[in-house]
Amino acid sequence: MRRTVILAVLLTLALLLTGCPFESTVPIGDPEAGSLDSRLTGLWFWTDPTTGSVTEFHILQFNSSEYYVETLEEYSVTGRFRMYIVTVGGQPFLSINDITEDDEPGSFLFARYSVSETDGLSLRFVGDDAIPESLASDPKALIDFIAAHLDGDVLDDPDGPFMLSRSMPEEMPGDIDPDR
Repeated sequence: MRRTVILAVLLTLALLLTGCPFESTVPIGDPEAGSLDSRLTGLWFWTDPTTGSVTEFHILQFNSSEYYVETLEEYSVTGRFRMYIVTVGGQPFLSINDITEDDEPGSFLFARYSVSETDGLSLRFVGDDAIPESLASDPKALIDFIAAHLDGDVLDDPDGPFMLSRSMPEEMPGDIDPDR
């Protein structure tokens, strides 16, 4: 059942094209006050290049160190996440923790990110082929492994990077055509 929930969340994020993001039961760091990047907050759009479906990402500041993220498809909430920035080896990573309706702790995903001057958000998820599965529950070994492999794209999920935009696509799924 837990695996099904995790897969549903990953599909919600539209990240499962051919590879998978690495899932961990432990974070790679804790939220730190003042670590927010104000450029992340707001509304972002991602268009699936294979289906054309659009996912909205609403990123809100939750407190001094964390964001609350909702994903929406066709105007319905499809996922809720806690997200914060962690620095590993001088590089910022987003630590993304799914919020579940039961009392089970959600898994963690990790992504390097950058925000362009033209308001584009690039997410490079850590891929499951990049990290040995045995590190998914050992925070120190996981951090050490990531820090040792920061150069190049060794850590990156092969489906990325995922490019999000502040601009709404010209035609959203479910939009009503006034000429019909």
